[in-house]
Amino acid sequence: MRRLSLPLSLGLLFSLACFCGGPSVDTEAHLRQVCAEGGEVITKTPLLPLDRASTPLPSLVRLELQPGEALVDGWEEALSPEHLSQTLAERAEQARLLGEYSDTPFDGTLLLLVSPEVPASEVRDAVHHAHAGGFVSLALAFRSPEPHELPPYPDPAYAAELQARLADVPLDTRQMIAAEELSGLIALCPPAQEVFSAIAVVSADQKCELIARGMDEALGPCVATDADAVVTALHVLSEPSSTHRPTVLRLGLDPDSEVVIEASGTWAELGPALAALEGQTAWIP
Repeated sequence: MRRLSLPLSLGLLFSLACFCGGPSVDTEAHLRQVCAEGGEVITKTPLLPLDRASTPLPSLVRLELQPGEALVDGWEEALSPEHLSQTLAERAEQARLLGEYSDTPFDGTLLLLVSPEVPASEVRDAVHHAHAGGFVSLALAFRSPEPHELPPYPDPAYAAELQARLADVPLDTRQMIAAEELSGLIALCPPAQEVFSAIAVVSADQKCELIARGMDEALGPCVATDADAVVTALHVLSEPSSTHRPTVLRLGLDPDSEVVIEASGTWAELGPALAALEGQTAWIP
């Protein structure tokens, strides 16, 4: 039982303190490694393999194409042209406005992740909607040959339990479950609650630092909190869904480009053809 719904007496708190203790691992080092492997993008889209060195998934507006559905920044969107085009246009405008106040201005790049079995025609249509919405280049994600290197869970039994509950859960629902789970685990640790609240408002490139260093400092004084469970939950919720690291390449978009790739077959055929054009500008008519 991870959560306590009844009021706790001082005696029970003392017994919990003796039972829980501190984490059995170096919290900061553990979470830094998990965060570095998982990156700032959490996705359940299986990626097409590509034989090239790994590169992290960039923190960009993200479009994922899976059989029968499209997800923009993790939220499921209808596949109707009007809805997808409007949503992508809104995300592009938001990214442009945010870029005006950051060190990395919006350059019109969309991160595209596609399941191998998605028809090439659906990819073509999505690219057209993205271009109409203001995106002028793509960051195409593939699966590199390099396996992830993750540390073991501090609490393997709890990790298996949490993974079973999160299996086949949509990403938006997964985020809600994650918030509830962590809130319950740190209910008796105000410093950890402050760190958890801050995670939601910091920029993506600061989250790893905040999670690793913040939780390391926060959990120390909280002897009534199961620190191993907290670190395990953060591990499960931050780890990559694939066994291998991603690799990303850039491709410019221009309807007037002389480089044209026909949309035939599935992404399994179209993806490698686009990968061969890395750094160029092309179009899928």
